[in-house]
Amino acid sequence: MYRQGNQQILINIATKDWLSCDLVIACGQRFAERSQNDLQAVYDPKSLLNTLRIAPKPPTTDETRLTALVQEFLRILGLLPAGIKRGALYTVQFGLGILRDHVAQFLTEAAGLTGRSGALNLSRDLSSKDMSLLNDLPIGSKSAQPLIEDYVKIAIVFLPLAKRHCDTHGAAWPADLINAAANSLATLIGDAEAQQFRQLQH
Repeated sequence: MYRQGNQQILINIATKDWLSCDLVIACGQRFAERSQNDLQAVYDPKSLLNTLRIAPKPPTTDETRLTALVQEFLRILGLLPAGIKRGALYTVQFGLGILRDHVAQFLTEAAGLTGRSGALNLSRDLSSKDMSLLNDLPIGSKSAQPLIEDYVKIAIVFLPLAKRHCDTHGAAWPADLINAAANSLATLIGDAEAQQFRQLQH
């Protein structure tokens, strides 16, 4: 597999036994962001490894990305009634997968770990508590009512957690968007439960 991204090229090779090997070709700027502890020199005639910092940068969190992930989560959540009314269950199932992924991305960003490679490394990078939370997220159903319940379950888990992290990192909290999503969901779950949904941000 060949993929060219932000100032680097990734070449991935998997053997027939699914041993996966990555070759990353990075520009000077991306290389300079690494540390000596991250890498081991195989061939380094110009001693470039010694030009890098010894230890990696301390984890940093991008508060604007935290806000963006919450906003996108709420946008998909608010579109649930439209998908259900159209009978577009595949789209609703797909949206549930995006919500699950956004929870993982949010936890990764909140821990300052964005840029680490691959979903398989989540269990190495995230705490056991965070991994348990991800493992317990609903994976979706084939019928409408259970899907609605799965969306609500993920929101109940994610929103209080997201609010705490946004407050900790000084990220803007989209309260108006939460109210809009709750108003949309009220057409499916009723006004009383939608009001409880609004309370999740407090």
